Amino acid sequence: MIKREYREEIYLIALVLLGLYLSLIENIIPKPFPWMKIGLSNISVLIALEKFNSKMALQTILLRVFIQALMLGTLFTPNFIISFSAGLVST
Repeated sequence: MIKREYREEIYLIALVLLGLYLSLIENIIPKPFPWMKIGLSNISVLIALEKFNSKMALQTILLRVFIQALMLGTLFTPNFIISFSAGLVST
């Protein structure tokens, strides 16, 4: 059985991985405009906001945006800065 103190961290990891998986799927889908995205990875943030609290949602956004930028090679580009600031403002 999972200890109570680790339960929230496990959910955080699962939500970040879900967001990363959905963002990679979203990058495969062709975009009508270069700046336009569907926002599938925000589903994990909505789940965190509904099931937990805004702190968990903010942690999910920050980890997902940072790891996604590392995976796609867009760290500290305008896309990363826009995603990072939009995530901070939206939560």
